[in-house]
Amino acid sequence: MLRKGLFAIGLAASWWLSGAAQEPLVIMSERPMSHVVGTAFGPQPPSVWSELCEPLPCHGACPPRFWVSADYLLWSMKRSPVSVPLLTTTIVSNPDIFTNTGVLGQSDTLILLGNEDFQYGVFSGMRVGFGYHLRTDGSITLEGNGFLLEQRRVNQTFTTNSEGFPVLSLPFQRVNGTEGRFIYTFPTDFAGGVHFSLDAQAWGAELNIAFNDLNGAGACGLRIDGLAGFRYLGLQENLHYQGVSETIGNRFGTSFNGVDIPDVGAIVGHQDNFETSNHFYGGQIGVRASYDVGRFTLQSTAKLALGWTEQIIRVDGFSFLKQTPTSGIDIAPGGIYASPVTNMGRHTNDEFGVVPEVSFQTYYQLNETVRVGAGYTFLYWNKVVRPGEQIDRVINTTPLPLSGNFGPFTGPARPVVPFDQSSFWLQGVNFSVELRY
Repeated sequence: MLRKGLFAIGLAASWWLSGAAQEPLVIMSERPMSHVVGTAFGPQPPSVWSELCEPLPCHGACPPRFWVSADYLLWSMKRSPVSVPLLTTTIVSNPDIFTNTGVLGQSDTLILLGNEDFQYGVFSGMRVGFGYHLRTDGSITLEGNGFLLEQRRVNQTFTTNSEGFPVLSLPFQRVNGTEGRFIYTFPTDFAGGVHFSLDAQAWGAELNIAFNDLNGAGACGLRIDGLAGFRYLGLQENLHYQGVSETIGNRFGTSFNGVDIPDVGAIVGHQDNFETSNHFYGGQIGVRASYDVGRFTLQSTAKLALGWTEQIIRVDGFSFLKQTPTSGIDIAPGGIYASPVTNMGRHTNDEFGVVPEVSFQTYYQLNETVRVGAGYTFLYWNKVVRPGEQIDRVINTTPLPLSGNFGPFTGPARPVVPFDQSSFWLQGVNFSVELRY
């Protein structure tokens, strides 16, 4: 027994001296302790909130080379002015045509349409963009975007009952300076109405080079980019004005192209169209500051584009007559505000254009590829033409088919195209999704 004990002691001493005992004996579990949950000693699982708030690694050393984005826009634009009165009525119960019914300046004349600014409401739209780092460190970037707003329309319609009440008329100024009016409806003589519509649409695009040499390319935290590039903007608006009368008595002898029309059952009217297009082309500079806070990025941008604005005005109009329910429709060029002699056609003008823009964006990085955001944009345009400002209410009536003195053109060339200009702006919010690769 003693001999066996001495043998065991000798074996242990030999193992210790050989250095094997220098490594501690560790019994490993088959499952890592990180998988053991629900105890006071094991690590707890991360919460969803902590994962969302944890900042992603900085990509300054190797940022994504390419990204695309899509924004849903909710924007509004400056109201569209109509600077002249288009439609009047009388507030007396028994109007008399010989007391200048509907003429401006009379105590019983009320303006129903015009001399006001029209609000289109909120436009929905889409903006798509892209970016590509020309250098792997992100110091020089090619980027661009384009947007398109929906077309929105304002409509107003005024009609009478079958007896021609209330009175509806178009006020104008004669070339000799006195006030006059065209009668659309009048009790026992004319029934009918007036329809007015105004629509607008805006769009644009830009292409820029972004330089990031101000604070170190690709740095996390604060980043400042300088911008230089090209910008285009477009604005289209259309104003349509139509008046229709049906004769139910016609004791005033209305004519079409100098020929009297039937006293009962004839339909006569006109349509005047004023369409404006504005196109800006110019160079652009700007600066953009971004700051990272965890997974959030706060960004503000200021840009200034200088160039020229091409302004286009199209004026068109026609008058029509349907003498009986079974007859054809006769059409003649010229309405009331649209004269076939003086202002109908296409008219162009170029103006120096200034387009500043400021925007504020907030982004949240969902993962290394996707980020979402929301922001606000304000864009200003110094000079545009708008259709409601291109109506000249001074009218030489001799070339107009519905005029009582229709005939060879004589006298001053009015109406004209005034080319009145005004400032314009767009503003609104956006909601974006961006994919980075």
